[in-house]
Amino acid sequence: MSTILLDQFDALVDMPEAVERLRRLVLDLAVRGRLVPQDPDDEPASVLLERIAAQKQRLFKAGEIQKPKRYKPLAKTDEPYSLPTGWAWTRLGVVRHGCGQTTPEARFSYIDVSAIDKERGVIGDSVDVVEAGDAASRARKLVRQGTVLYSTVRPTLLNVAIVDREFDPPPIASTAFAIVHPFGGVDSRYLYFYLRSQPMIDFVESKMVGLAYPAISDAKLYPAPLPLPPEAEQRRIVARVDELMALCDRLADGLARRDGLRQRWAVSTVRHVSEDEPIRGAPAWAFAEAHLDALLATPEAVPLVRRLVLDLAVRGQLTEQDSSDEPASGLLQRITAEKQRRYEAGEIRKPKPLAPVAEDERTFETPEGWAWTRLGALGDWGAGATPSRSRSSYYKRGTIPWLKTGELNDGVISSAVEFVTDLAYEETSLRLNPPGSVLIAMYGATIGKLGILDFEATTNQACCACTLFCDLPSWYLFYVLRSKREHFRSLGAGGAQPNISKAKLVAEPIALPPEAEQHRIVARVDELMALCDRMEGGLREGQEGAARLLEAALTRTLA
Repeated sequence: MSTILLDQFDALVDMPEAVERLRRLVLDLAVRGRLVPQDPDDEPASVLLERIAAQKQRLFKAGEIQKPKRYKPLAKTDEPYSLPTGWAWTRLGVVRHGCGQTTPEARFSYIDVSAIDKERGVIGDSVDVVEAGDAASRARKLVRQGTVLYSTVRPTLLNVAIVDREFDPPPIASTAFAIVHPFGGVDSRYLYFYLRSQPMIDFVESKMVGLAYPAISDAKLYPAPLPLPPEAEQRRIVARVDELMALCDRLADGLARRDGLRQRWAVSTVRHVSEDEPIRGAPAWAFAEAHLDALLATPEAVPLVRRLVLDLAVRGQLTEQDSSDEPASGLLQRITAEKQRRYEAGEIRKPKPLAPVAEDERTFETPEGWAWTRLGALGDWGAGATPSRSRSSYYKRGTIPWLKTGELNDGVISSAVEFVTDLAYEETSLRLNPPGSVLIAMYGATIGKLGILDFEATTNQACCACTLFCDLPSWYLFYVLRSKREHFRSLGAGGAQPNISKAKLVAEPIALPPEAEQHRIVARVDELMALCDRMEGGLREGQEGAARLLEAALTRTLA
């Protein structure tokens, strides 16, 4: 393998699918004659091909095989790549034969595609024994030990295997397989490796037909170019590939164990912090904050940390309380007065009274200065409408932005795709929401998606908007709603069109911090989310860089 591959091995194996790429590299090197050294004392492949030709004639005359098909020799210009001394280009059909076909007349072991253990390249243990009268119409092809089976249906799935044992009752394979039983001097394992290598995959992809159910016929498969090594070198290649594949297995197991430990550590740390349990004698969040780089070391852990940050934020555990802050009880009094003022000014409908939050609804102990209330207390909530599409006067040359749930982007919404007219606004139940309003999707797969308006806009009926009282920070409500997304989705589960409804939203209990603390929480969440973004971006760039490095290493190795 190239120097770059070995020098950067630790970084390269951390990228997704690195081990699988290494497996493919091993096969590519094997079938190019670059995995083991050549031995000048080996009988060359050209002599092996002469022996195969003699075998064919002998077996045909003995009635053991059908008349061999003649294949056009591979022209020099058609050779996919250069081969080492002693190798020869031929075609797959030259070195294989079938084992005959039959209509089952007795019990048999039926090998279909589901019986293939493609990871190990053998027939699995769950082979059905079928009575002749129950035989599928595809059960026709005879096989025996040493036969290589290649599924010609959806061939890119690489359902390839060697019949590695005797079967009782005798086996019959599905016509979905091409039968590759090698002549003497050709190793079944070498053919198996070639059938799974990239040069063969490229050939098959160029010949297969069909989109939803691609396939390649036997007639198109058997002329595939085959790089044939000397018989002795085939055995060395097989031994070396087996050795390297075993190393890849151990590497994959080790990486899986390491990643599993990382993930379990991250999950355990998040659980301790969520439950406010000390970790190694330190306060839970202090420990997590000191180890944020380690917590964010894998892409899978980043969403866990994001959820943890939001959970801590809405419980008052992310920032310190300040005794000089106006308590939330005072804020609620100001909100009540603001509601009444707006109602009397005709700006909002008469507010509906909200039930007090019962003790069993209070899911955690609130910090000093906080108060339990309901989402409906924080602002004026309302859904939108969809003006009739049959009324062109509602949409033609409209200037009022009209948003749908698909436009909610979990961030600031700064543009709209559709617009409605003043007439639509006047004649329907559309609601004009001012900048800073927080939107939440209430229907279907988008339940819980959020947005903060950067301009005045209306919405369809699947969006609920909240205009906050007393100039409360929109981002605090945004983070509260984001922390409850999975909860909202569970409330909306069930039915052909799940929804959470405005009534469910406004009744949702929340712990309300003082207004000043809301601003501190938003600043801290922004800081930590930005850190998550940077770490996630760094992980992605690292993986992309490793992918480019691996690609360069593979290209140089195969050059």
